[in-house]
Amino acid sequence: MASDVQKRSSMIKRIAATGIKVGRLPKIFARPARRYRKIAAYYGEGGDMLGASILEVADTDELRRRGLMGRETLPWVCGMIFEGLSGWGYFWMKDCKVPLDVMFIDGDGKIQELYSMPVDPSGKHKYRHGDEATAIEVPMGFCEKYGIKRGCTVRVRELRGDE
Repeated sequence: MASDVQKRSSMIKRIAATGIKVGRLPKIFARPARRYRKIAAYYGEGGDMLGASILEVADTDELRRRGLMGRETLPWVCGMIFEGLSGWGYFWMKDCKVPLDVMFIDGDGKIQELYSMPVDPSGKHKYRHGDEATAIEVPMGFCEKYGIKRGCTVRVRELRGDE
């Protein structure tokens, strides 16, 4: 079994291979490193990179339903990506203990909608998505801190290499 230092070193190498600069990385191995399979870079309207996040992939119906439910914490540069969304649906905060920002992104990588989602024990807080192809959840405040807003572009890449 790899140590936390080995896992962190492997993750840093995987991120560096994408050419995206994430900045100082927190300890992100509360979840197995293999779950972090993508990286998103966020660009302003002028093309300047605003920030980046390392993403777990919700690529099954069960993972999409569960999302980030039950998590006690979410490291600042981490999040979850939901790809292949179609038609109208909802994102909710049922059993989610961490406040989130959720971005709905169209097929061209443009952020169409962005919501801040506070913790809501009632599970009534719901946000709709329409024809967007992708949604990304990150810790609440991430978008504000980096100036990410509607109209910004998101480019998502695979993290390859050691897992």
